Amino acid sequence: MTEILTINDLRETIDNDSNSHRIKDLAELFWTAMNDWPTENQYNVRDFINELYDYFGFPLTIGKINNKKFDFGSEINTWRHESGASIVEIIDLSTRFENETDFEKILNQILNYISGHKTLRR
Repeated sequence: MTEILTINDLRETIDNDSNSHRIKDLAELFWTAMNDWPTENQYNVRDFINELYDYFGFPLTIGKINNKKFDFGSEINTWRHESGASIVEIIDLSTRFENETDFEKILNQILNYISGHKTLRR
């Protein structure tokens, strides 16, 4: 059975990790993206990722996010684009410091970070 990870797991992992490192920075940006996403009462990380792909496209790239048409009259789209800006920052940091542009690989690092720390807390 696949473990369901939530925004609360992500926040707890970040808050309980006293070390400073890049994956924690990426996780913080991912939490910000998830927190900014306008779907009410969405806590499941996988549901958020699926909505990101539905809105911006798959595979998720900086170009797809930056080229998404922006409807200035829509508050929902404003928050989606705010969330997308955090995802752009995640991909940009990973590209510059880890030489990794594939969002799926970056995402797996973040999810492994959450899962590993969640297990350690039990």
